[in-house]
Amino acid sequence: MKKLLITCVALVLLMAGAGGAAYLYIAPDEELDLIYAEVPLRDRLLEMAGRLSTELTLTESDVNNLAKASLARNPEVADDLEITGARFELKEDRVVAHVNVRWKARIPAGAVVEYRLSWQPPYLVATPVKARIKDVSLPRERLGLGDIAVPLGEHLPKGLQIEKVHAGEGKLTVSFRKPSLPDLRGLRDWAGI
Repeated sequence: MKKLLITCVALVLLMAGAGGAAYLYIAPDEELDLIYAEVPLRDRLLEMAGRLSTELTLTESDVNNLAKASLARNPEVADDLEITGARFELKEDRVVAHVNVRWKARIPAGAVVEYRLSWQPPYLVATPVKARIKDVSLPRERLGLGDIAVPLGEHLPKGLQIEKVHAGEGKLTVSFRKPSLPDLRGLRDWAGI
């Protein structure tokens, strides 16, 4: 009987130690938040029009702020999974998101999720393709992460239509369709000229 009790206590201590180690392993490495700054898209669009260009370049910081604003409006990305902080990096045609999440409002974890970008009017959509916690790859279905839709088109005047979006190292280039004469009149009204 004494051996059975010692074995049970040893198993409980072993399981508690393993649980504690797992909790510490998945804990976030960096403190992240969802605080963002407004991106002056209107001013940048007016500057773009002044240069007679059809391309708008957004920096990694701009993308970070736009994505955080979208997440701040809806931080609960799946059942029992809430994003508490994020930081985004642009790498080739992908966005790498460093996120802090809280599962069941109790268990914090840090994850890195790689997203592929696509333009689906009026949204810039980031679709998850890879996810990992530290060195452990996770099936993205297990994380419950879905697409992140950044309403980029909502900030634009009606006459301005996005043709394509291209991500490069540290920047995102938004190419617009050349506006027609009625579109230009609408843009002039939007700008208050």
